[in-house]
Amino acid sequence: MEKHRDFLRGCPEPDSQNWLKARSVDRDRRRVLFLDDHIPYPELGVGYPRARNLLRAIAEEGHFVTMVPLEYPNESWESVRRVVPLEVEVLLGVSPATLPSLLTERAGYYDLIIASRPNNMRTLLAALERLPGGLPRPPIVYDAEAIWALRERLQRAVQGAAMQDTEYERALDTEVRMAGAASHVIAVNESEAAVFRDMGCSAVTVVSHGFRLTPTPRPFCDRRDLLFVGSLDDDLSPNADALIWFVREIMPLIREQLKTPPRLVVAGRCAAPRVRALASADTVLLGQVPDLTEVYNDARVFVAPHRYSGGIPTKVLEASAHGLPCVVGELLAKQLGWNHDREVLSASIPACFARRVIDACSDEALWTRLRGAALQSVEQRFSEENFRTSLRFVLKGLLNS
Repeated sequence: MEKHRDFLRGCPEPDSQNWLKARSVDRDRRRVLFLDDHIPYPELGVGYPRARNLLRAIAEEGHFVTMVPLEYPNESWESVRRVVPLEVEVLLGVSPATLPSLLTERAGYYDLIIASRPNNMRTLLAALERLPGGLPRPPIVYDAEAIWALRERLQRAVQGAAMQDTEYERALDTEVRMAGAASHVIAVNESEAAVFRDMGCSAVTVVSHGFRLTPTPRPFCDRRDLLFVGSLDDDLSPNADALIWFVREIMPLIREQLKTPPRLVVAGRCAAPRVRALASADTVLLGQVPDLTEVYNDARVFVAPHRYSGGIPTKVLEASAHGLPCVVGELLAKQLGWNHDREVLSASIPACFARRVIDACSDEALWTRLRGAALQSVEQRFSEENFRTSLRFVLKGLLNS
């Protein structure tokens, strides 16, 4: 095996022509190949904050990790290293078409491959089929960032183009059968894990997300704004749909019933034309905010009125970890396994959602109770320790066997 330059701190990054060469690594360390669409910039949302934490946690367990962004393979190293630590090897310039070359050149090098999202699992399986016979094939973990068939079904229902039951069942069956080719499936919540188990996947573990509790200190009386956080680059995305629906259908009801209506503050990348058109004195688009701590500290209530999405609502967990009570769509509460009037307030009808927001904004005792219950749940179920323990269980079973 030809030795790759060892790109440690202060050394140059590899150029795009050298990605086939394998880095020389102490063989006592297990080697993990991680495939995803994109470098895990947290501002992208859609599972990338969790992907970044997965990479870091695997490396901190003592394993050597190679990350390959298959769908967006061309980035600047300055951007890459802003979010991916130097201890993680990143191979740029590898596309779905060239993945077989990488796997052939590095045959026998990796002890485990993790493929996140259905398209990358499909690409991996196709690449493995093209490998010459006799080459070793490591075990595979399928990282189900979300069940995409379910997300599409919900999206099409909202857009008035309902997915027929037979079409949905066919799409779900295809997705789960593909996941069944993996040695282990990791899901982000119990409800989606149950789908994989019920459809025949024998090894399924929930590896959700990990947060530290950082409750912001400002008291209820000194807060005012409503807050929405999410990437808003695409008018058809779940975030954009939720925000547009909230501004058009729910905010007018809130303004009618409160003497001093709150502003809606929106934080996140914002290139979607329909979203940008919402900007006003009462709907403030901050754009991307590198550190949201003060934004959380200023807000009274976090809103996540999503009508379709998949996986787990990281934005709600992050807001809750910062001590901000949340009013969410019923779908998001279900994904979290949280209950209305305990960890969150939830609703799916505009009038009910508006009422929940008004209650959370007006009732300090309710606000305080929701804040405490959500913080407790994050600590018990979505802590960094739980995240790493679940991930360690999966890795140990496959890398020590």
